Amino acid sequence: CVTNISALLFFLYKGYILWAVAIPVGLANMLGNYAGSHLALKRGSGFIRVFFIAVVTALIIKLGYDYLTIASVDKAAKRSTACSNVISFLAKQNRISLSSFLLP
Repeated sequence: CVTNISALLFFLYKGYILWAVAIPVGLANMLGNYAGSHLALKRGSGFIRVFFIAVVTALIIKLGYDYLTIASVDKAAKRSTACSNVISFLAKQNRISLSSFLLP
């Protein structure tokens, strides 16, 4: 908890928070925590165990499929482009220096 508060204070001080993203993510996090805790109390640990195993299995299958298909190469290229767009956006707002991402 202390590290989270410290990080929040640091990012607030530096102005690195994108509020248009942070607020919806924070609200979704609170809603998910609320729904998950009530579901766990209502259905019990057996349901949570089965749900957890189902989610982990689905993630393993998805990651395996992505790894074994050519489509994963295209997705990686799109992710790289999206990352470049975020870096450019932050650089335009003078929040980061592009030189920090360049190799010496």
